[in-house]
Amino acid sequence: MKKSIFVLFIFICGSLFSDFYPYKLDFAMQPPFSNNATFNIFQPSFFEDYDPQSASTQPILFTVSIQNVATEFQDYEILFNMRWRDLYADAILTPTTQEPVPGQIIRLTNRDILTDSNSASYEIDKNFDDVLKEMEDIIQETGHMPDGSYFFSIQAFEPGHLGEEERALSNIETLTINVNSPTPISLITPGNSVDMGPAKIQDTQPSFVWVSNLSQYRLKIYETELTATNEAEIVATEPYFEESNITGTSYLYPDSAPKLQPGYTYAWQVEAPLSTLGSNTETLKSELYVFTIASNYDLTPQAMQLYNFIEQLDIANKDQVLQLLQRGYEPGKISLNGKEVAISELRQILQKTQTGQIKIKNVTVE
Repeated sequence: MKKSIFVLFIFICGSLFSDFYPYKLDFAMQPPFSNNATFNIFQPSFFEDYDPQSASTQPILFTVSIQNVATEFQDYEILFNMRWRDLYADAILTPTTQEPVPGQIIRLTNRDILTDSNSASYEIDKNFDDVLKEMEDIIQETGHMPDGSYFFSIQAFEPGHLGEEERALSNIETLTINVNSPTPISLITPGNSVDMGPAKIQDTQPSFVWVSNLSQYRLKIYETELTATNEAEIVATEPYFEESNITGTSYLYPDSAPKLQPGYTYAWQVEAPLSTLGSNTETLKSELYVFTIASNYDLTPQAMQLYNFIEQLDIANKDQVLQLLQRGYEPGKISLNGKEVAISELRQILQKTQTGQIKIKNVTVE
């Protein structure tokens, strides 16, 4: 019995210490950065001394801590990797002294690793030229860091065995920084730009649709005059309705909201908060679109969808087709260039017309 307990104890101890490494590595992000954070605007010029020609002035993103948690020094090398888009770069850090000694911590920043000079503790053999050159060209052209995910990893190994997991002498530490430059918020439907004047729609619970690449939006709707043309004056008024934290690029006007009344004109706008390096909040805003809820016609749901679709088009015979629908014409088969389309596809077709993918010249009723 005692022998069994002793064997079991050895087995448990072996399991506990099988993943013990003599070195412990940590990434510490430099505020305002955090692991897996996404920035919509990342301008290196935010850092006062940044010079894209000099790696020594690059923004400090993180600090690497290398701690000896063993009872003695063991020779090692560190492999630092960086991946951005399809480009891969690495650096090999070879200690020039027998440090860190047990209990000691050595700290390096990304600036230490990428500069042309070796640090006080390491000889650094790096291969970052291709990545830095391409990034430098984009920064000089655009003024901000190029889009994409920046992936970093670091791990210690026995000398001569870099990348061989079974010869690792530390945990592997990883971090990611994402840059996603915002695209303009382009409104699709309902309505027209203020300069064009309001579009008439039948639906008192329209679906608001726009295009952008951000993750969170705020929709504002204003009650306005039919002839209003000054956007600043419109947005200076109290919104008729407002909804925040919209995560998609469409929003169906809800039953619980104030009713959109026939004969009234409304303007709407979408805005989104931007994640930046600074403490000040920046907001991206769309232009205004305006629409008028037309007088009620006795239209079927299909006819109403078709009416709203045609109202958004810039075609010569639009008024004649709308008058047919107002008089009770019930649409049958709908075709686009000879191909039958469903009523439910009209919104997608309208979006393509707004983005210039297709152009509708006229509508024929047969």
